[in-house]
Amino acid sequence: MPHSLTYSAHDWRMAAATSLPRRNPSARWSATTSSSRILASAAICLTIAAIAMAGAPACMHWFMVPVFLCGVLCGSDGLLLVSQKFRNSFQPVPLLGAFGVYYFFIAPIMHVATVFWFTSDPTWS
Repeated sequence: MPHSLTYSAHDWRMAAATSLPRRNPSARWSATTSSSRILASAAICLTIAAIAMAGAPACMHWFMVPVFLCGVLCGSDGLLLVSQKFRNSFQPVPLLGAFGVYYFFIAPIMHVATVFWFTSDPTWS
């Protein structure tokens, strides 16, 4: 019998191991890309938080710590909207990241800084 028709278990394992496609290391997300986005997000959120604390004394409160952390976490995904790799504006992760920055970072700061809380009008009920 020809050798090509009689495979042993070792031959099958070798054939399977050598025929797998190799990953391109530059196509994967690297730690430096992720850490640079986190640092950029932290710098942007720190600037916004510093401006808010300088402009509104009510923002000098402990709530700024968790709000800042939420802004950094969401902002690292939101920064993908302006990166070169994500030209499609309708990717879900960057859109949710940008919405998260507004909802979990900007909105609480605006509520405390402007002292405006939406409450229902007694005539509505």
